[in-house]
Amino acid sequence: MKQILIITGFIFFAGLVNAQKNEDWKLLQSANGIEIYSKDAVCNPAGNDVQAEVILLKVVNTTSQKARVSWHNQVAYNGECKTCNNNEYRIELELGPNQTIENTGNYKNRLIVHKRFVNKPNPVEFTSFSIAEFNVLK
Repeated sequence: MKQILIITGFIFFAGLVNAQKNEDWKLLQSANGIEIYSKDAVCNPAGNDVQAEVILLKVVNTTSQKARVSWHNQVAYNGECKTCNNNEYRIELELGPNQTIENTGNYKNRLIVHKRFVNKPNPVEFTSFSIAEFNVLK
């Protein structure tokens, strides 16, 4: 019986470790002590039963100085960049020393990129996401 509990505990722990790996942030851009990370997630944007696949962003100031950062989110659907000539997708942030700002699934926070709906029809297919015009001012 004790061995069964140990094996069950080990399997549970291995599952947690594996789930943690899936939530790792991936570095997209870095300059002058400012780092931008991304990770894929599924969230509930409207607070109802609609689920969406998204890319969450996190910005980290690794310096001991205040910094301003800006970039342009370039999002392509059906192979065409839909945000390239639209200033609405220009992000500008001011970060304090050693500050981190991240999105945890809130569409009101601009650090999010919509990929597709999970449980409703998608009028377009997500193709790619990149960051352009990345600038850091101190």
